[in-house]
Amino acid sequence: DMAATPACSYPAATAAALDCNFIFGLDGERRLCSATIPNGVAEGKLPTIAGLMQHGCYGQLDSSADEYAGGVWPDFYTGQSVSQHGIYHNKLWHQEHMRCEVPTGHWLPARPFHENLSEQGYRVCVLDMPMVLGEPRPLNGIYLGGWGTHDLIAKGSSPPELWQQLQTTYGPPVMPTEHF
Repeated sequence: DMAATPACSYPAATAAALDCNFIFGLDGERRLCSATIPNGVAEGKLPTIAGLMQHGCYGQLDSSADEYAGGVWPDFYTGQSVSQHGIYHNKLWHQEHMRCEVPTGHWLPARPFHENLSEQGYRVCVLDMPMVLGEPRPLNGIYLGGWGTHDLIAKGSSPPELWQQLQTTYGPPVMPTEHF
């Protein structure tokens, strides 16, 4: 159910031969990708993003944002729609308990693609991907969740000592907790 309109500046065969792939997601309204970023690139105000666009592939993701704002990131990291992964908000009705709860991987097994890549031997680095369910799991690489985002479903790190190292070096995260 998800679709993207990619634009590439090099042949797919070259991309497949690369040892490193970088996936960068921006969370925000559609205007961010349709106007703000292209205008900033054209005006020379976003040179790093301009370089990524010039030397890589990019596109705007079609997602469930209009219907289920909380489903966008799970759509992205599972490659499935809300109707398949079941995550549409950071609080969901859990019928077995007859109440709203923060979703977990125990009752909604939405598996992020980076875990599959890690198991296949790829080194991965995941920074603040929102709405990933459950505690951070060991990876062939680094995972940091809930450091600079308002989403605290997956607050923590792998390796676990990374979180403490960041707090020692930079202090605690500055993003305030959302209150409902």
